[in-house]
Amino acid sequence: MTAPSPDKKPTATSQRRRSYNTGITADAVLTVALGLSREHGVEGWSLRQLLSELDTSFSVVYRLVGDRDALSAAVVDSAISAVSVPSAERDWRQWLTHLLVQMREALVECPGAAQWLLMNGVATERSRELMEAGLASLTEAGFGAEAAQAYTVAFTSTTTLIAMHDARRIPSGEPSPDHGAMLDQLSKDGPTDPRSSMEALIGKFAGPPDTAEATRAEHYRYTLDRVLDGLEARLDAIKESRK
Repeated sequence: MTAPSPDKKPTATSQRRRSYNTGITADAVLTVALGLSREHGVEGWSLRQLLSELDTSFSVVYRLVGDRDALSAAVVDSAISAVSVPSAERDWRQWLTHLLVQMREALVECPGAAQWLLMNGVATERSRELMEAGLASLTEAGFGAEAAQAYTVAFTSTTTLIAMHDARRIPSGEPSPDHGAMLDQLSKDGPTDPRSSMEALIGKFAGPPDTAEATRAEHYRYTLDRVLDGLEARLDAIKESRK
């Protein structure tokens, strides 16, 4: 099967004159693709950039990893490869907390990976492994037929926060909502306005990088805890209905 063309197919003459590096490995391709993704976002770089850094042809990359979609999937899978399956000795709430805190640590390092997972679901080997382990933990806890919904609610609620931040830091050609602009709008209200607490929160998001990152991490954990509160209440109701 002939590999699809990259951004622009070179002419036959340039192919004859150009000597490509054909001795690279799949790991080498993935290392460069992951580096580009961390700098520009999972979907923010072109095949031409990848081929230039590798000094190779698209046919070589296609043979080793696949097309552009396969490259994105491989990058995301690599980004979350360090996320470990929590110990089965943890209760379901501790289990999900440990998993999703790890997930945040992995996804913030690779802009666009969170959005990719939200849109493509369990389309990589590692994401499927983590999902299956999560379902096993929730099923064992008593969620039964609702285990898939419970896992999905916890995963999407928290991962969306990361994707929202990525949307602000990945150049898209379009202006993105800025916390500073939100703060300017809210600051027009008086200090006793009911929205003053929101102004204080947004001020932290709009603060220096270290403060903003600490606020995002804290908000992520707050969101996760409140989602788990809801799931815990639902689990109590499920158990009560079985009596």
